Amino acid sequence: MSKEREKQVNLLQEIGALRGDISALRMDLLNAPNIAVPSAGKPPAQLNVFLAATSSPRKPYLLKMQGLIEAELKLSKVRAAIFCILLVDLQDRSEGGRGIEDRQQKILWAYRYLADEVSSDSQSAEHSVRVALYRFCDYFRGEFNGSQSRYKLVLNEQSLVLNVIDGERTDEPVEAETHGADVTLLLSTNDSKIKFLLESSSTTSVIDRVRRRKALYVAPGEQGVDRLLLEMYDHEHHLKVTSLYVRPPFPSYPVDLLKAIGVSDRVLQRKELAFQGYKTGRFHFYEILQKRVVWDLIRYCPEQGFLQYPQGIETKHVLQHLNNLVGILQEYDNYNFYLTDAPIPFVLVSYEIKSAALPEYFTVFFQSFQSAAASDLGCFVMNDPLVHQSITDNIVDWVLEHPSTLRKRSDVIQYLKDIIRYLKERGPLGPNEKQPETDELVPGGLPLYGR
Repeated sequence: MSKEREKQVNLLQEIGALRGDISALRMDLLNAPNIAVPSAGKPPAQLNVFLAATSSPRKPYLLKMQGLIEAELKLSKVRAAIFCILLVDLQDRSEGGRGIEDRQQKILWAYRYLADEVSSDSQSAEHSVRVALYRFCDYFRGEFNGSQSRYKLVLNEQSLVLNVIDGERTDEPVEAETHGADVTLLLSTNDSKIKFLLESSSTTSVIDRVRRRKALYVAPGEQGVDRLLLEMYDHEHHLKVTSLYVRPPFPSYPVDLLKAIGVSDRVLQRKELAFQGYKTGRFHFYEILQKRVVWDLIRYCPEQGFLQYPQGIETKHVLQHLNNLVGILQEYDNYNFYLTDAPIPFVLVSYEIKSAALPEYFTVFFQSFQSAAASDLGCFVMNDPLVHQSITDNIVDWVLEHPSTLRKRSDVIQYLKDIIRYLKERGPLGPNEKQPETDELVPGGLPLYGR
C-alpha cells in the first residue's frame, strides 16, 4: 500500500471513530433525565372506538367501543352521523383542541354526506336530524348507560357535547385538562365515507396529535397523509427531510405533471413551500432511491401506460419530470439526491424540525404497495428521537456508505441525463425488460451504453 493510500485509510478510520463518538454523545444527551423523551410509564386510559360498515340496509354501520367503555351498537345513517361528529368533537377537546363549534350543523352536513338520497332535499334532511337528535338524547338518558361499566359516556343535551365520566369518583368529565392528559380517544374505521367524516371534521392538527400520542396511524388521502405532510412543511422553522421512498418525492414533480396526476391542493402547496425553503436555505432535503426506481420511471406497458404514473401520462411528461430533477440538482445545493443498488426493503421518511433548542424528530413509515408509485399511501408516524437516531445510524448511513451509492452530485446528474438520453433515443423500457447494465469499474457505476 502506498503512503498516500495509507494516509487516506487512516483518515477514514479516524473520521469513522469520531462519528461513533458523536453518535454516542448524542444518545447520552437524548437520554439525559431533563430531556423529555417517550418513556415506558403507565399508558394513558383509552377509549377505542371502531366504526364498521355492515350489509344491513336499515342499520348499515356497527360501532364498537373498547377500553374505558365496552359497547357494541348498530347504527342507522343518521345516528352514525351523530356519533361521528360528537366523537370527533370529544377527541379534539381531549387533545387540547377547541372542538367543533356548530355541532348540529356539522351533523346535518355529515348526514347529507352519508345519505346520498336526501342530499338534494334540505328540509327532509333537517327534519330527519332533528328527530334523530331527540331520540339520541332519550337513548343516552336510558339504554346507552345502562351497563355496569365504571366509566360512562354522557351527553349534555343542551350543547350536544359528549364526555366520559368516572362513576366511582364524580360526575366531572374525564378530560385531559381535569386529569393530567391521561385519557386518549382513538377513532378508526374500515369504511371510506366514515373515514372522510372523521378526518374532515377534526379541528386538531395531525402533527399535534402525533406530538401528544407519540405514535399515530394516518390514513391516505387529502385529509390524512396529505394534511400531515403539509404540516411537516408549513412552519417557520428549519427543516431537514431524509427520504427512502418508492419514487421521487412529489415536490420534485413539475406542477403541470402533478395537476395531470390529479394530486390534492395540499400536495401543490407542499411543493410551493419546499421550493421557498430551498431558496431561503430553511429547508434541506436528502432523497435516497434505488437506481432501478429511476429506471422504472421510463417503464411502459401498452395496456397501462407508464407504470410509475397514472394512465394518460405520456413520454413528454416523463422527460419533463427527469429534466426537472436535473434542474433542481443544478440549482439548489440543499436538495440532495442519492442513487444506490443497496437493498431498501422499507419505505420511510424522517423529519427534523428545529422548533426549539433540541429539534423535534418525526419518522414516517409508509405503507408500501405498487400504487404508492402514483400517490402517497397511509402511514404510521412516530415522534421519538431515539427511533430517528437509530434509523439514521443503522439504515441511512449504511445506505449512503454502500459501495454502489452515487453520492457525488455531478455523477447523479449524469446518471439522470443518461436515462433521459436512453428514453429519447431508444424509447421506454418494457414491463419486464432488463435495465441497461452498469460498469462496476467506472466510478459511480454509470451506464455503459453510448460510452
